[in-house]
Amino acid sequence: MKATAKRLFSAVILISMLFSCSCSFCVKVAKRLGLPLDNINENSLDARLEDILNKNGRDLEDIYNFVRQNITYKRIEKASDEEMVIYALNYRRGACYHYAALSHFLLKAAGYEVQTIKGAGLDVNGDGIPDADEHYWNLVMVDGKWLHFDALQGQFLKNDEEMKKLGYNWED
Repeated sequence: MKATAKRLFSAVILISMLFSCSCSFCVKVAKRLGLPLDNINENSLDARLEDILNKNGRDLEDIYNFVRQNITYKRIEKASDEEMVIYALNYRRGACYHYAALSHFLLKAAGYEVQTIKGAGLDVNGDGIPDADEHYWNLVMVDGKWLHFDALQGQFLKNDEEMKKLGYNWED
């Protein structure tokens, strides 16, 4: 009984440490355990987005790098855009639509004109067939031109022609 109580106490200490610490070890353990890394909800989302922009920068590349470095791909069901952003920030994982929604919210909060686009994604194999039948990413207005912003697949500020050469397709 004492050993079980010690293990339970150790687990409680570990979980409380994981919620308050953001070192790479604690983040890795919390992700593996499926624990939320933040406690963001619809009431605190705007403040958290602003905090992210203040800490990481408001430039396109800053936002792109934040999303790429802080979210891990995991196939998860779609929800509302706001719910997907909250999930991605709390759990640091999500599917293409989570990446696109988080990028969209951060870009918009930073003052950029942005759209989310749905199409077929990157052709990694080079066989002319997109690897995903359904893929989401963003378009951001830069100097009067819409450029593609896909934080999941690593495509940063590419024009339509460049994206089509990579195997992306979408309806205009």
